[in-house]
Amino acid sequence: MSIDSDFENNSFETGNRSESENTGTLETLFQALITLLNDERDALIHHDGERLESLSAEKLKVCNHISLQLEASPALGQKIAQAAAADSQAESEFDPSHVLLAQLATQARDYNLVNGKILHRSQQSVREILGIMSGQSIDGLYGQSGQQDAKAIANSGAFIRA
Repeated sequence: MSIDSDFENNSFETGNRSESENTGTLETLFQALITLLNDERDALIHHDGERLESLSAEKLKVCNHISLQLEASPALGQKIAQAAAADSQAESEFDPSHVLLAQLATQARDYNLVNGKILHRSQQSVREILGIMSGQSIDGLYGQSGQQDAKAIANSGAFIRA
């Protein structure tokens, strides 16, 4: 799906539209966001900075359009939030399209959290490597003597993770 071409064609217009049109648009946007988040995870795993940069711009566009859709139809946003808060037994009381949107929103949130954890761990590893290379103290690494001494650790080559 090309979000840019949909922008150009005004496919995500927020004017006087029916709830079913807004629901369909939100479903398309959430699915696009999930696809982008999957691509982002792959780019994070493969340390592809250029791809991450372009994905960030695309994610921002999609998120902005999701926000615009929800601002244009606050009642729909409320119904989606209620469906998201319901337990699985109570889901049958809601419109299936609202339940689907709640599930897609939850899936996007979960994927985003995973990506955040991947990014955090990658940044932590880079900080540890830079600390070792610069001889600065690194939390969580111990040398053979059991001390957190980055110089001794770097010189001895012994790395034991806490």
